[in-house]
Amino acid sequence: LEAGSIPIVEISKTTMGDFISNGLGDEAPFPRLKDWTEIDSVLERLNSNSKAMDKMQMDTIAWWLKAKTRFQHRVKQIVDQSFDE
Repeated sequence: LEAGSIPIVEISKTTMGDFISNGLGDEAPFPRLKDWTEIDSVLERLNSNSKAMDKMQMDTIAWWLKAKTRFQHRVKQIVDQSFDE
């Protein structure tokens, strides 16, 4: 993400899937798959429209900047709460 990549994430019913759903939020602008059998159609769609892929990359960069700030605030909140107890 720091280098401008567009991640493709599998959302599953595992703990990692829950982390991604909760951590990334519904507004994450990159592809999220139910399973990897969907990858071919996702890549075909992205590769066939370079303007859409460029927009997704820019949206992902903007989203990542906001997500990092949210993560920082959440960590600070957890640390601050631990000292209040």
